[in-house]
Amino acid sequence: SDSADLRLDHTNLQEYLEQIGGDDVLIKAIQSVFGGEYGQAIHRQSCLNFILFAKLARGRSRIVYFGANNAERFAIAEGSEMVAIRLRDDVAAAGGAVGGAWRLSELRKAADGRYLLAFTDGTTAAHDAVVLAIPATVIRTRVTLDPNLGIPPQTRAAIAGLQYGDNTKTLFQF
Repeated sequence: SDSADLRLDHTNLQEYLEQIGGDDVLIKAIQSVFGGEYGQAIHRQSCLNFILFAKLARGRSRIVYFGANNAERFAIAEGSEMVAIRLRDDVAAAGGAVGGAWRLSELRKAADGRYLLAFTDGTTAAHDAVVLAIPATVIRTRVTLDPNLGIPPQTRAAIAGLQYGDNTKTLFQF
């Protein structure tokens, strides 16, 4: 039921494991695996991370857990920062506007459909398109998103309530 799902989602993983009588060794092992995968201690994760993983693993003869079969096994020799650097260089080479070290404080849409950005240093800019590569936790605490952007309610809810650790990447659009 929805209320049971909601109750589980609001129960942290450590509390859940303790409630079901998990041995200390098991709890430490799960902390190691799930803490490493999600970048957050299990007392800060929803127990649904574990329950859904266990449900998917049920009936399999061999469980391959995180990292062994996903994109994390790939690396960039020069470091992952090179993706942003090369993207910046390509945009600049194509004549696009590239800025850095600015802190976005507000995003809204102008009457002509362009996006208006305001920065903490008082600088403003208008663009036809904008890509925000900012964690939801930063957007919700430091950036005002004007209602005229037309951000869907589910995206606003994700920005307002998404909790994740250092390893999580969440993609959404509006």
